[in-house]
Amino acid sequence: MAHHNFVLLLVMVYTLLELLSIVLLARKRRLKYTAESVLVYAAFAIFLFFEYTGVFHTREFILIFVIATVVLHTLVGEALDIYHKSKVFDFWLHLLGVFSFAMFIYSIINNVLKPAALPGLYIAIYITALGTALGALFEIYEFVGDITSKSPLPSQHGLRDTDTDLIANTIGAILAGITSLFIAL
Repeated sequence: MAHHNFVLLLVMVYTLLELLSIVLLARKRRLKYTAESVLVYAAFAIFLFFEYTGVFHTREFILIFVIATVVLHTLVGEALDIYHKSKVFDFWLHLLGVFSFAMFIYSIINNVLKPAALPGLYIAIYITALGTALGALFEIYEFVGDITSKSPLPSQHGLRDTDTDLIANTIGAILAGITSLFIAL
């Protein structure tokens, strides 16, 4: 029952923070990011519903990290424009994002497939590879978004930005793999 109540609390906090993000972005007329925030909120809210009903069981610290990543992106990065005000925010968010989502996606895969017990080192390598792949896919998403939106504020500012993002993504993936060696996911 404690996990059930914790998920309910997360839903309430997440909803309030994302509503704030959506309102701030809409007031700034940043419709692309408003729509993105609504879609991300809806997708994760659906997942949290399944978590709440017991279909999935994800470690609580993973849920906290994923929500922190999403809120840092939408509220702090986009709505409060920290992406454009800070030289290091994007790096640390990429690191945190891949760290969080590698463990999160692994947890979903583990819930759905229920694989046989594997040695911890195999799981760590798998999570590291998964995180690295997620990071590369996110860079492709940013690239395609920049090309199709023709925004005056692109997500990517050149090769150095992309390379730095990939380095942060790789560090986050490695840290997620190492974490899985010490905490059962």
